[in-house]
Amino acid sequence: MLRLLNAKYCERGKDCFGYHLKQERTHPLIAESVRPFGMAICAPCMQALSASLATNAAFCLRNENVQLCTHAKNRILSFPQVEMATGETVGPMILLRHVKQIMHSSYTESEQQNILESTINTAREQAFGPENEERAQRFIAAHKVAKSQNKDHHIAIARIEKARKEAAAAKRAARKEELARPIFQKIQSHFSGFKYESLVLSCDWNSDTGLCTFRQWPSRVTLGALLSRPSSASPKKILDGIALAKEVYSQLDELGFLGDNYPNQLKQWSESNEIFPEDHEPLVCYFLQNKNSESILSEVNGHYDMPSADSRMYASFKSRDRVEMIFQTLSQSELCDSFANAVVETSNSTKRRKRLQLAKRIWARFRRPLIYNLATFREGFEKAKAEYLMVLQRIKQYEKHPDTKAWIADMLASRNFSPSLTPRVSATVTSGCDVLRYDGASPDAIRHFFRKQLILFMQAPSVLSAPSEASIGSDTSL
Repeated sequence: MLRLLNAKYCERGKDCFGYHLKQERTHPLIAESVRPFGMAICAPCMQALSASLATNAAFCLRNENVQLCTHAKNRILSFPQVEMATGETVGPMILLRHVKQIMHSSYTESEQQNILESTINTAREQAFGPENEERAQRFIAAHKVAKSQNKDHHIAIARIEKARKEAAAAKRAARKEELARPIFQKIQSHFSGFKYESLVLSCDWNSDTGLCTFRQWPSRVTLGALLSRPSSASPKKILDGIALAKEVYSQLDELGFLGDNYPNQLKQWSESNEIFPEDHEPLVCYFLQNKNSESILSEVNGHYDMPSADSRMYASFKSRDRVEMIFQTLSQSELCDSFANAVVETSNSTKRRKRLQLAKRIWARFRRPLIYNLATFREGFEKAKAEYLMVLQRIKQYEKHPDTKAWIADMLASRNFSPSLTPRVSATVTSGCDVLRYDGASPDAIRHFFRKQLILFMQAPSVLSAPSEASIGSDTSL
């Protein structure tokens, strides 16, 4: 192999058809030249020593062993060659005369293929007989080691394996979609004329997997399994799923989440004599103000991944718990907004904006990483509200204290006061708040700075710049 790879000139010596008499050397090889015959043969020799197989030798060209023995897909060596350095016979196991003899004999195509295989096997046995078995094994072992150390070989193997897996996956996806399409058409026919037909059948087909995913959770819960596992979807299962889907959508209409009664029916329910817990009412109010009737169907992935989100929503639906269903539709940011809107009561736009920011920051500290149910939401709601009310109280105490007022007055009266010399706080709060920074000169900016600084003081008193806790009094200690 090394000899073939490193060859620069034709190996046929003075028998080379391109031999240069004046320079006394064989014809040079083309850089990208292949070595199809077990020798490094130049183009003139290849042209003279090989012949093109006729088109009526298709039986031969289709044979994998013959393909390995040919050059440019159809040129095959006419005579065996001798390697000058070793005196060994080299070249392919089948020559042009073997093919011609088979072609000129009266055989059918299948008989021609059988004789060709027999000829190749005979040549293989002669080349790798018992006397050459040990040598052949050494060549095979060396070849395997060379392949294992070749990066391109591993890349090619990985590419082939990836293509094989992709082809198998595409075949499975096509088969699954082939089975699922008739089922979907049957489901579609049963919902013709149904009030919520478009919502029930709204779905997306994935060409890579062959799966159909419904966009609404009632359809996913009742009909999804029929299309994800079409081979097990019996006629009875299909009819049962269709009946259940109609029942779920009809009951959602009765609960006031769908149809012409939305949102009036839900408003009447929320304004009735039923007393909401403190943490339930903001969820209902936020839903009615910011969501539409289809939110209860599609926006159920705020806290969970499907299908667990669908199963939890379905459990809430079966218990007819409207608040739990509303809770399932709200994302983490929407839960934060509902808390902030619930605890901030001022009507002043400027104060409201600042207090909403404060409430959201406090909520981010007390909420669970993932709020799975109303019980954990209530726990975070109560703690965050208590913290928010305490912060408002501390802010008022801090701003009204004489030392604080005097310090602000001295800063504003200072001749050297400028934005570049204003107090600056930069600290990472371990409870999860963002880095707090202040840089401004206006009284409003300074006021806002003290609000932030107070929150920082409540978490890490040692970094407060002024006034100190001791100067304000023990009533601010936490």
